[in-house]
Parts: sequence; structure tokens; C-alpha cells
Amino acid sequence: RYRPVAGEIESPPVKFPPPPPPIDFAAYRAKLSDASVVDAFEADSKALTFPKFEGALKEEFETKAGEIVASAASAVEESKLAIAELEEQLKAMEHIRSGNPTISDVYAAYPEIQKEVDEEIETHQWCKDTF
Repeated sequence: RYRPVAGEIESPPVKFPPPPPPIDFAAYRAKLSDASVVDAFEADSKALTFPKFEGALKEEFETKAGEIVASAASAVEESKLAIAELEEQLKAMEHIRSGNPTISDVYAAYPEIQKEVDEEIETHQWCKDTF
């Protein structure tokens, strides 16, 4: 639901709309009985000027945008490394669950099991978890 709306907003005609067509004052003069009203509106519209923004925000924006892009690029690289590490962990866990793991593989994946087994051996608890 969000993507179509975002795509519609980001489309060039919406983001950068074309300027409005010029007002046809001659057509309004022909339609109205008093042309002086149209003349007054035409004079006012021609006298109207819109201020243009002039400032140093462009450089500041470009600097911050560059920093954001660099930060995003480093986050992507960190994510790729994390994904590779997680895939290796997943592969090891799948091997332990469905493969033919050795005791060393289980101890490497679950060090707490090795600690528990060693403690049981030291205290001669041979049948602790069998009942």
C-alpha cells in the first residue's frame, strides 16, 4: 500500500510540476461586461514577483548528503559481513541438527554443554540426565 503512493509522489510530474499555463486575459475581457476588472487583475498579476531563495543551504545539504551516503555504504558493508557470519553460523547449526556432528562439533557450537559434561564427570554424576 505504501510503495504505490511513494512511487506516485516521487514521479517527476508530481515532484517537479510544470509551470501553470499563462492566464488568457483577452478571453476574460470578452466574457465580462466590465473590462476594467480584468485590466486591474492583469496589472496586479504582472506586478507580482515571487522571491527566489538564495542561501548557502545547497552546500550544507550536499555535505550532509555525502556523509549520509558514506555512512550508508559503510553500513551496507558491515551488513554484508554480518550476513556472511550468520550464514556460517546457520550452516554449522544445520550440520549439528541434521548432519553427522562429532562431539568436538557440538562442544564448539555449545560450550555450555562441554562445561556441564566436564562438571558431571568430575563429580561422578554418570546418570544425572538419564532419568
